Amino acid sequence: RKVPECVEILTRVLEFGFQCGTPVHPQALSVPLLSVSIAGLMAIFLDAQLASQVSEKTLSLVIHRGTVSLLDRRLSAASDSSGLDASTCKKMVKAINKLAIQASYGAKRHISIQTLISLQMKYCLSSDPSTPSDENTSSAHRMSRIITKLFSRVIKAEENEMTPFSSSHFDLGPVLKAMDKVLIRCQAQWTSASTITSAVTSIGSALDSYSPDDYMGPCKEMMNSFAKHILKSKTSQGKIDELRKIFDEVGLH
Repeated sequence: RKVPECVEILTRVLEFGFQCGTPVHPQALSVPLLSVSIAGLMAIFLDAQLASQVSEKTLSLVIHRGTVSLLDRRLSAASDSSGLDASTCKKMVKAINKLAIQASYGAKRHISIQTLISLQMKYCLSSDPSTPSDENTSSAHRMSRIITKLFSRVIKAEENEMTPFSSSHFDLGPVLKAMDKVLIRCQAQWTSASTITSAVTSIGSALDSYSPDDYMGPCKEMMNSFAKHILKSKTSQGKIDELRKIFDEVGLH
């Protein structure tokens, strides 16, 4: 029961490690704090029993902090504002990248996918062209690309399971609800259909056409990809009826 709380504390320590400036080095980082927080989080996400207790909210904090940290300019090899040498910066970037990947892998698979969908929507909305174009918008685009890569890795890992997206270990309902929120934001709707096959296919059709400049494009691509993967898996397993039942249970018709 204390795992989520522990993860949140370690994530705050990671964040604080980037805020340890001094009058002499106002942009300085604390490598010891960064190192101990990353090590602690890695230990949790490498332990299947502990990682399985991490909630979507907590996982979201970890992955978000990881993406923000990866884009911190002070870790750039060309930057000297952090007071760190290029070798140390490179090692820190590698460690944070491994943490983001392991956090995505370590948590329950449906929790990971649900979290990545929610974060993708958050970052896409932050890059809305109707808002003033500034550094935050640029960062949102870059964070969105990181989420896309993590999502692809998680989907690939799930498809390597003996029975991908099996109800024995993958709770599809919450993921579908998260998708529904994104689709509503994308002005796409789940459509009524006589079969679940055509219903899922309609999701892809609704998302297939969009402009490359569409700021919600990464979200649409993610939803389209997941819909195709889940349909392919359930079809090959002969479990379309199960998928139809899940749609009914979560109120998506």
